Amino acid sequence: MDHDFWLERWRSGQIGGFHLQETNPRLLAHWPGIEAEHPRRVLVPLCGKSNDLAWLASRPGPDGKPLEVVGVELSREAAVAFFAEHALVPTIARRGPFECFSHANLTIAVGDFFAATPESLLGSFEAAYDRAALIALPPSMRADYVATLRRLLAPGAPILLVVMSFDLPGGPPHSIDAQQAREQHADAEFDLLATNDITADAPNLIARGATHIDEVSAIVRYRHAVAEPNPGGVRR
Repeated sequence: MDHDFWLERWRSGQIGGFHLQETNPRLLAHWPGIEAEHPRRVLVPLCGKSNDLAWLASRPGPDGKPLEVVGVELSREAAVAFFAEHALVPTIARRGPFECFSHANLTIAVGDFFAATPESLLGSFEAAYDRAALIALPPSMRADYVATLRRLLAPGAPILLVVMSFDLPGGPPHSIDAQQAREQHADAEFDLLATNDITADAPNLIARGATHIDEVSAIVRYRHAVAEPNPGGVRR
C-alpha cells in the first residue's frame, strides 16, 4: 500500500467506508472525558475530510481559548473539500514537509503522516483522536504508525481510539477487534470504553460481504515518549 493507492481512492471517491456525514457518535459520547483533562491541542491523524474536525474545533480548550485541532492527511483533495464543504476560506502555508490549510483554530496538514514531527506541526499534542487511521493500515504498517503517533504526543496524552471489528478479510478498512487494538498498543494503558453494533450503519462493509460490524472505543495512554527517531522506512 502506497501513496498512489490512497490518492486514487480520493480521486475516484472511494471513501465511503471512512467518511461519515455526521459527527461520529463515539466521539460525542467519549470526548467529554478527555475534555475534562483540558487539552490545548488535539491531533487527528489520517483525517480525510471528516466532519469530526469541525466538531472538535467547536470545543473549548483551557483558559477559555478554543481547542486547537490539527489533522494530518495525505490527499490535498480532502483538505480542499473539507474547507469548501464548510464554507471556510483557509490560509495556505508550507511548513516543512506539509502544506497546511488553516482557518482560525483548525489546520489540515497535507502530507505524509509518517514524516510528521512536533517541529513540523508546531509542537506536541495533549490529546489525539483516531477513528479511521489504525483501521486504514495493514498490519505491517501499524507499528510505525503507533511510533509516529507517540512522538507527536506529550507523555500521558489520551488517545480516543475507535476501530471496527467485522467478519470480513482484507481492507481497507481493516477489521481490528478490542484484543488486537490492545496488542497494537501493548506498552500503553488501555481502557476499553464500549463496543457498539453498527451493522445497520455500515452499508459499504455489508456490500463487501460483512454480516456483523462492531465499533470498538477505547482510551489509550502512553506515559513515556518514544526515544528513538522514526526510521521512516514505511509510508502510507
